[in-house]
Amino acid sequence: MKTLGGYLLTPRTERFVTRAAASRLPKLLEGESGTGKTLLARIIHDRSPRRRGPLVIQGCGSFNESLAEDTLYGHERGAFTGAHVAKPGIFEAASGGTLVLNDLDALPTAVQAKMLDIFDTEQVVRLGSSRPIPVDVHIIFTINKDPVQMVRDGGLREDLFYRIAALRHKLPPLSQRRRDLPRLARMTLQDLWERSFSDESREPPRLSEDALALFLDQAWPGNLRDLRWVLARCLLNSCGATIGAREVGRVLSEGLPLGDIGSSDTGQGKATRYRRNGTLEDERRMLMEALKKTEDNMTRAAQLCGMSRTSFWMKMHMHNIRR
Repeated sequence: MKTLGGYLLTPRTERFVTRAAASRLPKLLEGESGTGKTLLARIIHDRSPRRRGPLVIQGCGSFNESLAEDTLYGHERGAFTGAHVAKPGIFEAASGGTLVLNDLDALPTAVQAKMLDIFDTEQVVRLGSSRPIPVDVHIIFTINKDPVQMVRDGGLREDLFYRIAALRHKLPPLSQRRRDLPRLARMTLQDLWERSFSDESREPPRLSEDALALFLDQAWPGNLRDLRWVLARCLLNSCGATIGAREVGRVLSEGLPLGDIGSSDTGQGKATRYRRNGTLEDERRMLMEALKKTEDNMTRAAQLCGMSRTSFWMKMHMHNIRR
């Protein structure tokens, strides 16, 4: 696997990036929130012939129907009250480079129609002007929802979908990247250290194998964002050369910003799940209750808690629990 920006590209994603960077066709990047869609868009831009041009990133959730034309087309000085200086729209600002439009699922259908006009003419007319301005833009959309279902439900215009769906790629959630997770964790830790924690007198700490085992047992509802948050907390709390299971467990017990840290399925059927609450004492009580209910059968207790036997044993060790 090749690396860029502190993260890993799978071979399938690497092949898509190669095709996407060489084409001017619009792209549609799909996946749950936090899976790295904006990062992937940056990678495509950086590998494209337009890499020396501007990269403009705009969130579709910020579009207001009454101000959409100003955002898309821009305006001339005096076009309306408060327009004291001329301002280019996002398509004009990104001309010669790449425009990344995040969260297409949040774009009102009325604004989608205005966007189609720019696709058809490849030019914009600023508010307060009659002069068309040519625009040459490489467009990348990101979306959190299923675009086909959105078309069926009327939230995404069918004509816009067909315009942008020639090059589609779906990024898998972190829960489906178990084989990649140890390397993702190590690289994210390195990236965090270099960006925010670098100290010339210290080498970056490493993640121990038992710590990585705890990472593998999490569902990561916020995907890479959750992983980065946990690792940042671990770095803040770490004083030694190694981040072990105790440090990771302490952070995980606080709860993730985007919700419950419920474990992923372990392939052993649907076990009763305990909600992992916000303190280490709650987690210790959960482990002890599971052992009591299963008469100290560690395999069954781990299933009851919805985690692997290895992770259960490590948590017992971290909490100093003996059978």
